[in-house]
Formats: sequence, C-alpha cells, structure tokens
Amino acid sequence: MVNEGAAAINVGGNNERNIKDKYFWEIPLDIGECSDRCKSCGAFHWKRERIVADFHKESASYSICCQAGTVSLPLDKLKFGDLHPFLNDMFFSKNRDAKSFREHSRMYNNALTFTSAGVCVDATVQGRGTYCYRVSGELHHIIGSVFPLDGEVAKFAQIFLVGDNTENEAEIRRNNAWNQLSNQILLSWQRFLTSFNPYAKAYRSAGSILKANVRKTLALKTFEGGRLNHNTYNAPSISEVAAIVQMGEGNFATRDIQLQRVGGTKLRIHEIHSGYLALRYPILFPYGEQHWHPNYHMEKSNRMYYSDWKLLDLFQYIIIYNTNFHVGRRTAISQLEWYAYLLFNRNDVVSLPLRGKRLFQEFIVDLYLCIEQSRLRFIRSGPRAMVQLFQDAMALVTTYRKPSLFITMTANSKWNEVQQCLKPGEIASDRPDIIARVFNIKLKMIIRDLTKNKRLGSVKSYVYTVEFQKRGLPHAHIIIILNEPFIPKTIDGIDTLVCAEIPDPDLEPDLHRIVTATMFHGPCSPSSRCWGRFGCKYGYPKAYVEETTIRNDAYPAYRRRAGTSFARNGKIFTNRDVVPYNKYLSLQYECHINTEIPYGIKALKYLYKYICKGEDRAAMNMEINDETKAFVDGRYIGPSEGMNIHSIKLKDF
Repeated sequence: MVNEGAAAINVGGNNERNIKDKYFWEIPLDIGECSDRCKSCGAFHWKRERIVADFHKESASYSICCQAGTVSLPLDKLKFGDLHPFLNDMFFSKNRDAKSFREHSRMYNNALTFTSAGVCVDATVQGRGTYCYRVSGELHHIIGSVFPLDGEVAKFAQIFLVGDNTENEAEIRRNNAWNQLSNQILLSWQRFLTSFNPYAKAYRSAGSILKANVRKTLALKTFEGGRLNHNTYNAPSISEVAAIVQMGEGNFATRDIQLQRVGGTKLRIHEIHSGYLALRYPILFPYGEQHWHPNYHMEKSNRMYYSDWKLLDLFQYIIIYNTNFHVGRRTAISQLEWYAYLLFNRNDVVSLPLRGKRLFQEFIVDLYLCIEQSRLRFIRSGPRAMVQLFQDAMALVTTYRKPSLFITMTANSKWNEVQQCLKPGEIASDRPDIIARVFNIKLKMIIRDLTKNKRLGSVKSYVYTVEFQKRGLPHAHIIIILNEPFIPKTIDGIDTLVCAEIPDPDLEPDLHRIVTATMFHGPCSPSSRCWGRFGCKYGYPKAYVEETTIRNDAYPAYRRRAGTSFARNGKIFTNRDVVPYNKYLSLQYECHINTEIPYGIKALKYLYKYICKGEDRAAMNMEINDETKAFVDGRYIGPSEGMNIHSIKLKDF
C-alpha cells in the first residue's frame, strides 16, 4: 500500500499523531529479517537487496554476494560440524579464555602474524566510545629478513624460524604484541598453526635449512595454478600452497618472497599475492587458504586458463582490468568480487573473518585498500574528478534553480535490523558490513520516499553522496530541489518541514524518544571535534527564538522556544541543542536525519562543494609539475568502507 503526497501540508498537520494516522502501515520503516538466502551461494540477505525484477519471486540469486552464481570460491568451506575443536572453542565458546581471545583478536593476530602492516592509523578516533579502526594513506604488508640482527628481538615471521614452539616462543610473541595477552592462548595457537598452517611449516623448515647452510638463497614460492582442486583446498598441505625452494641469483618471480638471511631491505608483499591475506591474518585463515589471484575464473563461462601467467611489474596493479589475456568477455574473478563473497554469512559454512570482532574492522579496511590500490582508484576520485562532479552538480542549479532542502542521514547502529543480525557476544561495531548494508537499503527507501512518494513535496531534481564519519558510520548528504508550489518560502512553510524543538513526551511520545536519542548536538567543550577558535564551529548551543526567522544567505533561525529540557547522562539539553529535523523522516527512519532549508548563493555553493568533496583527505603540497604527483593525497578509510566492496552507489543525480 503506497500513498503518495506530502506528509504534512501545513503546521497544524505536522505532528506525530497526524503523520502516524496517515502512514500507519509503514512507520517506522522495517526492512524485515536478514533471512533470504541467495539461490546460488546461500548467503543471507534482506529481501530489499534484491533487484526490482526479482522482488516478488519465491527465491532469487543476488549480485552483491556471488554475482548471481558466476562467482564460486574454494575458500575455507568448513562445515560447522567439521570445524576443528580448537577453532570451535576459540571462535564460538563462552568460556573466559575464548571471550578474551575474541575481545583482543587484533592483538593476538599481531602476535602470530607473518607480516607487519605499513600504514598510518588514525588515533583521533580512538578513546572512549565505540571502537573504530581508521587509517590514512597507503596500506601495505611488509616482511623482513629470516633472522633478526644481532641484539634484536625476533618479530613476526622471524619467530617461526628462531622459536622452539614452546612457552618461551609464546612469551616472545606476547612481549612483542601486548603483555596482557595470555601465554597459554598464544601457545595453543602457535602449536595449531605449526600443525596445520602451510606458511608456518614453511618457515619452520626454512629456519632449519638456513641454520645448516648459510650460503643458500631461498624463496617462499606460492603455487597459483589456473585449476585448483576444490576437494583438497579446504585444508591444504604445504606442497599444495607454498614451498621453500633454492633460487639462483636474479631468478625471483614477481610474487616470490625472497627469504633474506639477516638485514637487508624489508620486502613488500604485493596485493596480488594469493597469500597476502593468509600471511597477515593467520587467525582468520588458520589453514593458510589461498585467496584472489589474477587467473582464477568464474563459473558458467567458456574460459581459458593461464596456469603460467607471467606478469610484468608494470601491469601488476591493473591486471584485473587487462583484457588482452582473454578472448571475448571477462572471465576472471576480480578482487572486488572475491572479497565481497567473503563478507556474507552462510548457513552451513564457518566464516572466521566475520567472527573477528575488532580484527574484522582491520580486515575489511585492508580488503577495501587492496581493491583501491589495485585499481589506481585515486586517479578517478582525485581532485580533478571532484571538481568535475561539483560542476555537474552546479549545472542542476542552472536548469532547475537553487536547492530547497539539505538532508543529512546518518546510520544508526541501534537499528533493530542491525541488532537482530548480531551473534551472541557481538556489538554493532564488530559488524560494520551489516551497518553498511542496512544503511544502503534505507538510503534507497528515503530516496524513494522523497522522490516517488513525494513525502516532503514534489521533487524536480536531487543529488546525494555517501560518506563515512571518522568513527566509521556511513552518512548521506542529500540535496533536494522541489517544484515551485512546494518550495518553503514562508514561516509556515518552513515550520511545516523543519522543527528544532524537543517534542512533547505526552503528545508525541515516539518522536520524543527518537529526537532525544539522535538529534542533540553537544555538549560542546574545547576537547570536542566541533570546537574551533571561537567555540563550536556550528554555533551550538543556538539562541532561543520565539518565531522562525528567514535570514538572507544563510539557514533560517528556526523556532527554539525556552522552557523545555531533557536530561541524559547527567547533562541537561534544551531546545538550543536540537539539530533541525523533519518529523516524518525521524519517525520513519529512527536515526539522525538533519533537515535544513538553505537560502542564498553562499549556502548554495557551500552545499554543492560539501557533497562533492570526496573522502576525508590530508594533502601535502609538493613542488612537482605533474598532476598525479602534485599532491600526496592521504584519504582516511574506516571499516564502513566495506560498503564499497558491495559495489554500492555512493553518489547519484
């Protein structure tokens, strides 16, 4: 049942009772359970993620998980009943050690990993509140020499060579990572990896060889044939995944890992190395599972195999788009398609990355940056692309006049749909992929409500962009240009669309609950992110205003009458602290939705530049007369960028 038209046509009708009476069947928006299984791969979805043509079918295949059946990966397809007891205990048990392991998963992984991560972690988002792993600049995995220098402590892969697989080795790992880790848990993990992980076995054997013969030059060589044995892939032996081989001078291939005895330059592991993830995340891929490489092919295609695919250094980052190796349409699975497949729950398959809690945040950021770096995406989303996008947006003004509404919608980690998907012991920040998918569905719904259903009036044109907060939550900036009769030009017209007061808890109880939970700003202090030279950059707390006032070249001064307050966490909030909102949108979407009415050319240009600015960046000027190298453009990436792995549209006109 769909009823088109404005939610409120005057101030008298702009209240909770009228809005809920008019749209009782749809408020609040509920997208249902994440229980619709993909017909091809079994991944769980919300039905709203189906394409329109499949929405009313009894079952359907989805594109964001397996490209409707064309992607099928030989990953860690371990049945729940077949999971090794140790892994089952660590990832699913409720005992104290298992809970501690999952809570500190990043630290345990750092103690057991073969490679280090070269990246600048953004410390400004750490501290109290929800944890968020956020980085800037380029991320790469580094591996050092086989043995540490004299007087230095062994680190990362070196520990597998010099260690004795006893409590002494576990102690070294604990001291390198974090001294609060459990020696017993580390000992259990290193023994498990030594028994089952091909890379751990390879390094143990390399240590023995190099200790016996200092003149040997060795490499860790990975086998990446075009046809992989799906039956033996689940628990590969060292001979199936990697081997220690003796190499002559200059005989190293692009993806071989040269094992230097001592010192030397630290080597970067290429993103196209099939062991890239397994070497960095041994607790997520304890069997050393191989991952994406350029010659792995789709299902259901007439394909050619290149088991001895030779890659030139020049092409190693763009190989997924190089079609010279293929006849006809693309048959190789791309990095994006491979990694997207990893980010879904399936009924009969254990997905350890999804149980990684804080480590999963690092993992999903790593996946995104692998894809971005391989595609050289910074060229397409650099400053020139942002200028072009701004010019396109400004062209809308030339054709359709200035914007009528500016709406900012932020994901709510407490949405019922998010909470229902969490496993016991998980919190929302452990599953940024779920938050991103729910947000994407609701973003599509709000665009539908604004455009097709005309909830705030008839729309002439719109533009939106999706960004990510410093703490990781996705949010959308939406600019709406309304048709002439619906443009708010009077005080009543503004008050019909925008409110900046705390609702009456007796007359509008649901709206009061939502607004007091999501629409307060502050309290501001010198330690707040909004704090500038002269106080809050956004002007909070605002002044009390008895009647809405239209101001030229700015937002209106919305009505904020004195006398209403609300206490939360020991702080008193008043109407001076309320972020402007629309009652229908708040009731429908139950999240932070700031609704503003811009006036004047200054506000107009600010809005369009704001939504076209791209990702957060830290730019350092360089005196090089080259457009690509003119800026070292360090964008910030957090876990909700996993949204991009699902090929979700981040901008639209």
